[in-house]
Amino acid sequence: MALFSAADRDDFHRQLDAALAPRVQADERAPLAALARALYAGVALDELAERRLADLAGSCLSAWRLLERFDPAQPQVRLFDPDYAHHGWQSPHSVLQVLHADMPFLVDSLRIELRRRGLTVHSVQNCVLELRRDAAGRLLELLEPGAPAATAREALVCLEIDRCAGAGERHLLSQALHEVLADVRLAVGDYAPMRERLRALLEQVGEADG
Repeated sequence: MALFSAADRDDFHRQLDAALAPRVQADERAPLAALARALYAGVALDELAERRLADLAGSCLSAWRLLERFDPAQPQVRLFDPDYAHHGWQSPHSVLQVLHADMPFLVDSLRIELRRRGLTVHSVQNCVLELRRDAAGRLLELLEPGAPAATAREALVCLEIDRCAGAGERHLLSQALHEVLADVRLAVGDYAPMRERLRALLEQVGEADG
Protein backbone atom coordinates (compact mmCIF):
# COMPACT_ATOMS: atom_id res chain seq x y z
CA MET A 1 0.00 0.00 0.00
CA ALA A 2 1.52 3.34 -1.08
CA LEU A 3 1.11 5.74 1.83
CA PHE A 4 2.44 9.28 1.98
CA SER A 5 4.38 11.49 4.34
CA ALA A 6 3.85 15.17 5.08
CA ALA A 7 6.09 17.57 6.98
CA ASP A 8 3.10 19.41 8.42
CA ARG A 9 -0.59 20.02 7.80
CA ASP A 10 0.05 22.62 5.10
CA ASP A 11 2.25 20.14 3.27
CA PHE A 12 -0.51 17.53 3.54
CA HIS A 13 -3.05 19.89 1.99
CA ARG A 14 -0.65 20.83 -0.81
CA GLN A 15 -0.33 17.15 -1.67
CA LEU A 16 -4.07 16.58 -1.33
CA ASP A 17 -4.86 19.57 -3.57
CA ALA A 18 -2.48 18.21 -6.19
CA ALA A 19 -4.18 14.81 -6.05
CA LEU A 20 -7.62 16.39 -6.42
CA ALA A 21 -6.77 18.86 -9.18
CA PRO A 22 -6.99 16.44 -12.16
CA ARG A 23 -10.39 15.17 -10.97
CA VAL A 24 -12.35 18.45 -10.88
CA GLN A 25 -13.07 21.52 -12.96
CA ALA A 26 -10.76 24.50 -12.46
CA ASP A 27 -13.47 26.55 -10.73
CA GLU A 28 -14.00 23.76 -8.18
CA ARG A 29 -10.41 23.58 -6.97
CA ALA A 30 -10.53 26.45 -4.46
CA PRO A 31 -13.83 25.53 -2.77
CA LEU A 32 -12.84 21.85 -2.73
CA ALA A 33 -9.56 22.78 -1.02
CA ALA A 34 -11.53 24.79 1.55
CA LEU A 35 -13.79 21.80 2.18
CA ALA A 36 -10.78 19.51 2.62
CA ARG A 37 -9.30 21.83 5.24
CA ALA A 38 -12.58 21.93 7.15
CA LEU A 39 -13.26 18.21 6.83
CA TYR A 40 -9.82 17.03 7.95
CA ALA A 41 -9.16 19.77 10.52
CA GLY A 42 -10.01 17.51 13.46
CA VAL A 43 -8.02 14.50 12.25
CA ALA A 44 -4.46 14.06 13.49
CA LEU A 45 -1.78 14.17 10.80
CA ASP A 46 -0.44 10.81 11.97
CA GLU A 47 -3.88 9.26 11.40
CA LEU A 48 -4.14 10.80 7.94
CA ALA A 49 -0.70 9.43 7.05
CA GLU A 50 -1.99 5.90 7.66
CA ARG A 51 -4.18 6.25 4.55
CA ARG A 52 -3.38 6.35 0.86
CA LEU A 53 -3.47 9.90 -0.42
CA ALA A 54 -5.64 8.77 -3.35
CA ASP A 55 -8.23 7.39 -0.92
CA LEU A 56 -8.26 10.59 1.15
CA ALA A 57 -8.76 12.55 -2.07
CA GLY A 58 -11.55 10.21 -3.15
CA SER A 59 -13.28 10.51 0.21
CA CYS A 60 -13.10 14.31 0.08
CA LEU A 61 -14.37 14.41 -3.49
CA SER A 62 -17.27 12.13 -2.56
CA ALA A 63 -18.22 14.52 0.26
CA TRP A 64 -17.97 17.45 -2.15
CA ARG A 65 -20.43 15.81 -4.54
CA LEU A 66 -22.82 15.28 -1.64
CA LEU A 67 -22.97 19.06 -1.18
CA GLU A 68 -24.04 19.79 -4.75
CA ARG A 69 -27.75 19.86 -3.91
CA PHE A 70 -29.56 19.74 -0.58
CA ASP A 71 -33.09 20.06 0.78
CA PRO A 72 -33.00 20.65 4.57
CA ALA A 73 -36.37 18.93 4.84
CA GLN A 74 -34.75 15.73 3.53
CA PRO A 75 -31.38 15.18 5.25
CA GLN A 76 -29.02 13.00 3.27
CA VAL A 77 -27.76 9.70 4.69
CA ARG A 78 -25.43 7.80 2.38
CA LEU A 79 -23.97 4.45 3.43
CA PHE A 80 -21.74 2.55 0.99
CA ASP A 81 -18.64 0.41 0.58
CA PRO A 82 -16.25 2.38 -1.62
CA ASP A 83 -14.29 0.49 -4.26
CA TYR A 84 -12.17 1.53 -7.20
CA ALA A 85 -14.52 0.16 -9.84
CA HIS A 86 -17.51 2.25 -8.75
CA HIS A 87 -16.09 5.12 -6.70
CA GLY A 88 -12.45 5.54 -7.69
CA TRP A 89 -11.20 4.97 -4.13
CA GLN A 90 -11.42 2.31 -1.47
CA SER A 91 -11.67 1.68 2.25
CA PRO A 92 -11.71 -1.51 4.32
CA HIS A 93 -14.77 -0.07 6.08
CA SER A 94 -18.29 1.02 5.21
CA VAL A 95 -18.55 4.77 4.80
CA LEU A 96 -21.40 6.80 6.28
CA GLN A 97 -21.94 10.33 4.97
CA VAL A 98 -24.58 12.59 6.48
CA LEU A 99 -25.56 16.08 5.35
CA HIS A 100 -27.97 17.78 7.73
CA ALA A 101 -29.00 21.26 8.79
CA ASP A 102 -26.62 22.20 11.58
CA MET A 103 -27.93 21.54 15.09
CA PRO A 104 -26.66 20.07 18.36
CA PHE A 105 -26.27 16.36 19.12
CA LEU A 106 -25.95 15.08 15.53
CA VAL A 107 -22.60 13.31 15.75
CA ASP A 108 -23.17 11.97 19.27
CA SER A 109 -26.60 10.62 18.32
CA LEU A 110 -25.23 8.84 15.27
CA ARG A 111 -22.39 7.31 17.27
CA ILE A 112 -24.73 6.15 20.03
CA GLU A 113 -26.95 4.34 17.52
CA LEU A 114 -23.96 2.74 15.81
CA ARG A 115 -22.57 1.61 19.16
CA ARG A 116 -25.98 0.23 20.14
CA ARG A 117 -25.84 -1.93 17.03
CA GLY A 118 -22.36 -3.20 17.87
CA LEU A 119 -20.62 -1.24 15.10
CA THR A 120 -17.22 0.32 15.71
CA VAL A 121 -16.46 3.79 14.37
CA HIS A 122 -12.94 3.74 12.90
CA SER A 123 -12.70 7.29 11.60
CA VAL A 124 -14.59 10.54 12.12
CA GLN A 125 -14.51 13.65 9.96
CA ASN A 126 -17.12 16.32 10.53
CA CYS A 127 -17.46 20.03 9.98
CA VAL A 128 -20.06 22.79 9.91
CA LEU A 129 -20.24 24.65 6.62
CA GLU A 130 -21.73 27.99 5.67
CA LEU A 131 -23.00 28.00 2.11
CA ARG A 132 -25.03 29.95 -0.37
CA ARG A 133 -27.68 27.94 -2.22
CA ASP A 134 -30.33 28.86 -4.76
CA ALA A 135 -34.06 28.30 -4.26
CA ALA A 136 -33.74 24.74 -5.58
CA GLY A 137 -31.01 23.89 -3.06
CA ARG A 138 -28.17 23.86 -5.58
CA LEU A 139 -24.79 24.86 -4.18
CA LEU A 140 -23.69 28.27 -5.39
CA GLU A 141 -20.80 29.03 -3.06
CA LEU A 142 -18.92 27.65 -0.08
CA LEU A 143 -18.28 30.60 2.22
CA GLU A 144 -15.92 31.56 5.02
CA PRO A 145 -17.32 31.11 8.56
CA GLY A 146 -19.53 34.02 9.55
CA ALA A 147 -20.02 35.27 5.99
CA PRO A 148 -23.15 37.49 5.84
CA ALA A 149 -24.12 36.08 2.42
CA ALA A 150 -24.66 32.56 3.79
CA THR A 151 -28.14 31.15 3.21
CA ALA A 152 -27.47 27.78 4.85
CA ARG A 153 -25.49 26.37 7.74
CA GLU A 154 -25.04 22.63 7.35
CA ALA A 155 -23.30 19.82 9.20
CA LEU A 156 -21.30 17.36 7.12
CA VAL A 157 -20.44 14.12 8.93
CA CYS A 158 -18.28 11.35 7.44
CA LEU A 159 -17.72 8.19 9.46
CA GLU A 160 -15.95 4.96 8.61
CA ILE A 161 -17.54 2.03 10.43
CA ASP A 162 -17.34 -1.77 10.51
CA ARG A 163 -18.19 -3.07 7.06
CA CYS A 164 -21.84 -4.01 6.72
CA ALA A 165 -22.77 -7.51 5.63
CA GLY A 166 -24.48 -6.40 2.44
CA ALA A 167 -26.97 -4.08 0.77
CA GLY A 168 -29.83 -5.25 3.00
CA GLU A 169 -27.95 -4.43 6.19
CA ARG A 170 -26.89 -1.05 4.80
CA HIS A 171 -30.52 -0.25 3.92
CA LEU A 172 -31.79 -1.14 7.39
CA LEU A 173 -29.03 0.84 9.07
CA SER A 174 -29.71 3.87 6.85
CA GLN A 175 -33.39 3.76 7.82
CA ALA A 176 -32.50 3.57 11.51
CA LEU A 177 -30.15 6.53 11.22
CA HIS A 178 -32.83 8.58 9.46
CA GLU A 179 -35.09 7.87 12.44
CA VAL A 180 -32.37 8.93 14.87
CA LEU A 181 -31.90 12.21 13.02
CA ALA A 182 -35.67 12.80 13.04
CA ASP A 183 -35.61 12.37 16.83
CA VAL A 184 -32.78 14.88 17.09
CA ARG A 185 -34.73 17.42 15.04
CA LEU A 186 -37.79 16.89 17.26
CA ALA A 187 -35.81 17.28 20.48
CA VAL A 188 -33.94 20.36 19.30
CA GLY A 189 -37.13 21.91 17.90
CA ASP A 190 -38.93 21.41 21.21
CA TYR A 191 -36.10 22.79 23.33
CA ALA A 192 -36.77 26.52 22.95
CA PRO A 193 -40.59 26.31 23.44
CA MET A 194 -40.08 24.07 26.48
CA ARG A 195 -37.58 26.53 27.97
CA GLU A 196 -39.99 29.42 27.46
CA ARG A 197 -42.82 27.45 29.02
CA LEU A 198 -40.64 26.58 32.02
CA ARG A 199 -39.64 30.20 32.47
CA ALA A 200 -43.30 31.26 32.38
CA LEU A 201 -44.17 28.64 35.01
CA LEU A 202 -41.32 29.80 37.24
CA GLU A 203 -42.54 33.38 36.96
CA GLN A 204 -46.03 32.27 37.93
CA VAL A 205 -44.67 30.42 40.95
CA GLY A 206 -42.67 33.50 41.95
CA GLU A 207 -45.73 35.72 41.69
CA ALA A 208 -47.76 33.27 43.77
CA ASP A 209 -45.10 33.18 46.47
CA GLY A 210 -44.96 36.98 46.50
